[in-house]
Amino acid sequence: MAQVIERIWRNGPRKVKRTAWGYTVQINGRQERKYDAAWSREDAEKALTARLLNVATPKVEDVHIVTFKAMTERYLKEKEISRKRTIENDRKIITRLLAFFGESTASGELSQSLPLPRGGGRAEHRHAQVGDPES
Repeated sequence: MAQVIERIWRNGPRKVKRTAWGYTVQINGRQERKYDAAWSREDAEKALTARLLNVATPKVEDVHIVTFKAMTERYLKEKEISRKRTIENDRKIITRLLAFFGESTASGELSQSLPLPRGGGRAEHRHAQVGDPES
């Protein structure tokens, strides 16, 4: 549902009446509102039709997928340039991570592969060590 709307408000110490024309439209389940004080009703209708036509022709984006191996190589290269002292530890950890996740795994899949419990599981572990009866 899309419609053109006139927005009216009062502003300033003398409460001067102000108006602005705009539109409201639902796109992909999200409401979008756009107003401009310089628009007339016809300008708002033109902007609405332009927005609706823009939705009808979706943009094709060039998505560049970065693999986990490429991401780790870039990280190591940056740390070598900055002369990080513990880069050997980083290399050991990265080799273990590459073995676990795989070299061809996309970076966007990493956050979905291992969901952590709320709080990272650290509080439960601490209570178990202390002997808290509530754990």
